[in-house]
Amino acid sequence: MNNFLQSIHFTWRLRAFRWWMLACFIAMPLGTVLNKVLIQFTMPLGASGYYSHSGGWLIGEGLALGVCQWLVLRRYFTQAHGWLVATAVGSALASIIYAFSSYGLHLGLNAFSWLPAVPVVSNLYCLPAALGLGLGLGTMQWFFLRSRVDHAEYWIGAVLAAQLMVKIIEFVPLLPQPDLFSEMLMTTPPPSLTSLMAVGILKFVLMGLFQGVFTGWVLAGFVAAQKRASVSIFS
Repeated sequence: MNNFLQSIHFTWRLRAFRWWMLACFIAMPLGTVLNKVLIQFTMPLGASGYYSHSGGWLIGEGLALGVCQWLVLRRYFTQAHGWLVATAVGSALASIIYAFSSYGLHLGLNAFSWLPAVPVVSNLYCLPAALGLGLGLGTMQWFFLRSRVDHAEYWIGAVLAAQLMVKIIEFVPLLPQPDLFSEMLMTTPPPSLTSLMAVGILKFVLMGLFQGVFTGWVLAGFVAAQKRASVSIFS
């Protein structure tokens, strides 16, 4: 019986994991398109545009992830529409966390403005973005999971780890970046359209991979444990 239950556990976990990975791969480009649309709506906000754009950007990505993940979760949980509500609230919370933490980072970097500019400094904004989505989405989605699965607190850590990897990939350029002096002298040719498309596709694949692996394996474990418990009751 134990071997049978272990087999059921692995089968359900692998099945849920595959569907979750597919959802994450679809959500990455979908979230980017949604972000662009939301940014266009916030463009007329003038001086406050930076924070409005960052908010629209996180909300777009969060909603794309939420909808794609809901299509998977509705197969395994009753009243799965609660995931959509949790994700919508979490995306708004993520935007608030990102706005305050990025502003704090901005003030901190200004305090060291006498240091020579290095490209890695602008990449540090991946940290407040990961913090916003990790805590905002992770916490609100935990409220959905905590009454349905055991050890739902693992979810917050999984989302934080996934968002950290995703934002590092999104913020850090994969193509060589010319410095300002090279751009002024036009000694460094701009990257070709083919290179930009290849890098964009590679980033989407890597972002979907890390998002799916970190959160998917934890979520698939929740689903498999639930299925195993139901089999144990009726066996």
